[in-house]
Amino acid sequence: MRTFFNREKILLRLHRHPIILVLQVFPFLLLLSLPIAFTFFIPKIEEEFSLITPFIPYCLLIRDLFALYLFLFILYTFYTHYLDIWLVTDEHIVNLEQKTLFSKTIAEQELRRIQDISAEVRGFLPTIFNYGDVLVQTAGTQECFLFKDVSHPHMVVTTISKLLQEKGYEKKTE
Repeated sequence: MRTFFNREKILLRLHRHPIILVLQVFPFLLLLSLPIAFTFFIPKIEEEFSLITPFIPYCLLIRDLFALYLFLFILYTFYTHYLDIWLVTDEHIVNLEQKTLFSKTIAEQELRRIQDISAEVRGFLPTIFNYGDVLVQTAGTQECFLFKDVSHPHMVVTTISKLLQEKGYEKKTE
């Protein structure tokens, strides 16, 4: 366990389930196959249409820019996926959310302010891969924390509930 704040111990460090990253990136990997396929068709295009040969360098430029855009989007998706973190310490819950490339939101709440904890697993893939949302309602300026698409949401609820019982705080669990 790592320490946080004033000698707090990090009990849970949660990210979105890896299948979410795969589902977000997969369509762009399919699109990335288009520039690769285009590369194999260029010689055939040059053979049949000798008039468009001067435009081939421009077509290659567009192909490369398209591939670069897709690659950068895949990197951006991985970046935001990896930097969305939820921490549960022995005193706080912390939400570190990467909104855009240069925008991050950090919210924290004390455990004693937790009023309700619930887990929700909806759909075929979430049920098969055991991921879902954990909603932590608090009595503070940010009324609820949503741990979105985390692995083993019921285990997270159980861990937080046990922690609240150890600390002597009241809570309600659904």
